Amino acid sequence: MNIQSALVVIVLAGTIGSCKVRGETVKELVAGAFNETNQVQAIERMAKAFRIDQDRTIEGVIWGAYGDPPDRGRAIMLLTKLLELKPDIKEAYLTRGLQKAALKDFDGAIADMTEAIMIEPLYSDAYGFRSEFRREKGDTEGAQRDEKQAAAIRKKGDWKMKELEKRIAESPDDPQLYSLRAHYRDRIEDVKGAEADRQKAAELLKAQREKQTATEK
Repeated sequence: MNIQSALVVIVLAGTIGSCKVRGETVKELVAGAFNETNQVQAIERMAKAFRIDQDRTIEGVIWGAYGDPPDRGRAIMLLTKLLELKPDIKEAYLTRGLQKAALKDFDGAIADMTEAIMIEPLYSDAYGFRSEFRREKGDTEGAQRDEKQAAAIRKKGDWKMKELEKRIAESPDDPQLYSLRAHYRDRIEDVKGAEADRQKAAELLKAQREKQTATEK
């Protein structure tokens, strides 16, 4: 599993919010949590941001902790606090697991990937990373099992497909959602499904243009 490719999975669409409290935006509060030298104050800043906007705080903390942060220990600590506030964030477990693995804590990394899988059984990325970490521990058999499971999930369509289907059910007239699902179906070699979604997206776009034209007349 390429770590960079997982960033698309981990980081949610959009930017960190600009809601303000006492002159500070959510973005500033989260950034301060990573830069604050006092650990207690760092946690307080993140908690304050969380009270303002949970989704944007989650996005900000995961983004800040991902990859190669200046202080991996701080990243792990903030992710741990975030999971205390909201324990069902699969991306937070995955990101924390990656940081633990970077510090050679493969047992902790495996445990975090397992937690992510418990939250979302179709989380193919978590299976992929857990496979890598099990291999580092010398568990070749376990690594191979996880590799096969990750491949099987991707072939059928993992949690990303399930999320798209949920969004389409909520907004069945959004052509962009069908285009996204078509793109994902291409990745799992569902040619007929991808073509059907592209056709649906084209029909919805045409209907939107016709409606707009009629309104302008």
